[in-house]
Amino acid sequence: MVHYLGIGQRTRANAAPPDGTLLRLPGDVDLAAFESEERRRLEVTIAQLSPDARRELIALIWLVQRPTLSFEAVLRRAARIPPAAQPGYLMGIRLERYIAEGLRKLGCGATGRPQL
Repeated sequence: MVHYLGIGQRTRANAAPPDGTLLRLPGDVDLAAFESEERRRLEVTIAQLSPDARRELIALIWLVQRPTLSFEAVLRRAARIPPAAQPGYLMGIRLERYIAEGLRKLGCGATGRPQL
């Protein structure tokens, strides 16, 4: 970061980041991805879930993010998110990173059903 900002160096503040960095300049961001059909479908699907189902989905995500807590504990914590804020919260999460792992932690397969 120090190299990118040019701190302590005699470089222009608006110089391009060095090759190999993960930083993106605002002009490099694909803003169309934020308005994609896939994103709209996901938003509609999440909005159609009941508040309890969205709360369980949030708890599933938190179960992966907070491995020392039980599902019951994260479910209680997820109840603090008001139903009106749940869709926005879930849209801000990369769900594909957490759902499969959360189901695995609960002893479920990819279908969401317990494995026998």
